[in-house]
Amino acid sequence: MTFLKRVSFKDIGLRYSLSLQDEPVVYVKPGETLELEVEDAFSGQIRKKGDRRDRVKAPAGNPVVGPIYVEGAEKGSALSVFVE
Repeated sequence: MTFLKRVSFKDIGLRYSLSLQDEPVVYVKPGETLELEVEDAFSGQIRKKGDRRDRVKAPAGNPVVGPIYVEGAEKGSALSVFVE
């Protein structure tokens, strides 16, 4: 049985990099289903013709959601991820 976990950028805020010092935003076990809500490369600022990117509100591009901790994974482990 798989259990669905959800993580949204709306809950954790926009992030533009991951660091070893970052705490995981979610812990998953092998076989669990994870739903991520992410923002587009321009942090949702470009929605229609004529929109411009505001670098003050979003100084970088390509926001990320993570890190994600996979229980049982160790250094050198291979992970298989299926995107639906």
